[in-house]
Amino acid sequence: VFIISDGEPNDENWERKAQEFKEGEGDGKYTTFTVGVEDADLGCLNEFSQRDAIMLNGIEFTKLFMWLSKSVRVASKRSTDTEKTSLPPVDWSSV
Repeated sequence: VFIISDGEPNDENWERKAQEFKEGEGDGKYTTFTVGVEDADLGCLNEFSQRDAIMLNGIEFTKLFMWLSKSVRVASKRSTDTEKTSLPPVDWSSV
């Protein structure tokens, strides 16, 4: 699951949904990545994943989606669901 957001939910009960994302990730159903854009509330985005949100550097969407494509290719070559995958280095975030 890939979430790109400013981290400002505009719907009710978002906290419950965020907890469901974390639980699904903890159960091994999927992996969640959260990416903040322009002044995003990373604290809020962190509620949706077991890993820290990453801030997009400016409008580096092209680099972000190229990284995602490479990551999917790497992950698809795993021989088992439990095999660890090393993703390519992130070159689209700001510190």
